[in-house]
Amino acid sequence: MIEVTYTSVAAALLTSEEVFKIIEKSARNNLRDDLSGFLIFSGNRFFQLVEGPEQAIDALLQRLGNDPRHREIRIVSRKPVAHRSFAKWKMKRIVPSADWQVVANAGPEFANTSPSVKAAVSDFLQSPVAASAAQ
Repeated sequence: MIEVTYTSVAAALLTSEEVFKIIEKSARNNLRDDLSGFLIFSGNRFFQLVEGPEQAIDALLQRLGNDPRHREIRIVSRKPVAHRSFAKWKMKRIVPSADWQVVANAGPEFANTSPSVKAAVSDFLQSPVAASAAQ
């Protein structure tokens, strides 16, 4: 089993409804593919942590690479894990906040999140929105 975190930029401005549809479809697909994790959408950027079988994650990353709603996909971390941190979350949407404690309040699962995941989320939330957001 592996854990991957990645960031990407939305190819166009997305409404809250469109982001909800992405989350809803991701949850269905993740249930099918035995994946779990969370997604943060901030400005026009995505941050996702996904965990599960390596083959299923590689297939997901390939689909994302072909998804016209994403661009500039950047793998932040890819590592083997002994167990899931977010096993109950087929795809949970986390409300963005510059305050880590607000993000952590999304669930007790964050209590045991690795320092590298906390740092990656904090870096993502504190970085500026991509310039294409205004386009």
